[in-house]
Amino acid sequence: MSDVEPAYAVGQTVEVTTVDVAQGGWCVARPEGLPVLFVRHALPGERVLVRVTEVTSRFARADAIEVREASPDRVEPPCPNAHPGGCGGCDWQHASLPAQRALKAAVIAQQLRRVAGLELDAEITVEPLPGDEGAAAQQAGTDEPSPEPADATETGRAGLGWRTRVQFAVRPDGLAGLRAHRSHEVVDIGDCPIAHPAIRDLGLLDYSWEGAGTVEAAAGSPEPVDLSRPAQPDDSALPEHPEQPADLKTHPEPRQEQREAVQAQKPQPPIRRGRGPHGSAGNGGGGHRPARINNAQSRREFGDRKKDLSPGSG
Repeated sequence: MSDVEPAYAVGQTVEVTTVDVAQGGWCVARPEGLPVLFVRHALPGERVLVRVTEVTSRFARADAIEVREASPDRVEPPCPNAHPGGCGGCDWQHASLPAQRALKAAVIAQQLRRVAGLELDAEITVEPLPGDEGAAAQQAGTDEPSPEPADATETGRAGLGWRTRVQFAVRPDGLAGLRAHRSHEVVDIGDCPIAHPAIRDLGLLDYSWEGAGTVEAAAGSPEPVDLSRPAQPDDSALPEHPEQPADLKTHPEPRQEQREAVQAQKPQPPIRRGRGPHGSAGNGGGGHRPARINNAQSRREFGDRKKDLSPGSG
């Protein structure tokens, strides 16, 4: 077998024009005479400068690092971590809300056609979340007034604050965050704007979770509850969120891996989680999925700094 020089090299920069969307948050570029490039952080029809991040025998992956001709659907991402090298959770924060829904509909139609062999006569429509309709009209540039979302006090901004369950990965030093795209690296995000306010109010990212593999929180049913959080020297109480309590669970590292790490006198490796929703809030690699632990186990293994925050759960 003769050696063939690859068309791309990792780290190489190339100017391309994207022509289509693909599943997984990618746009497709087909440079003349070169293999296909799958590009993140771009939109269909844009001319972008990309940096190659991965090369295979048939295609390459890349990040858009400079937009030279922008799509009219492009907006400033509301999350400061939505950029190359940042959090790998949200795929389309650089697109307007109507464009995000159109891209998702296009991917669904594409998958039905290519995987299931179905050609649908009806148009696929991705409906907006409650409270996003007004922002959609505003972002689309219509003259219609943009009403205040019904849940504006909870979400703060349309398209954000909707995720009611979030799983954070934990680094060996105890810092909780979300994983980078196609990586086990845990990114220190500081905040997750798409998480429900009841989850953001917990302040999970402000505390050390050393000894846990993941930390998972979920906004529960709308009933009053007094929330508490891990104690700190100067502050030991969470602000109450009477509308939406949150339930917190920690996933410990496997005991065998802990023993081996102690014997080797080196930090534990990041846990490899089972399949979860993309986005970051649930992004990550494959492998075993750690068992959830109840409140009593949490106190025994990690101390009172980790508590179950939902009444009656366990």
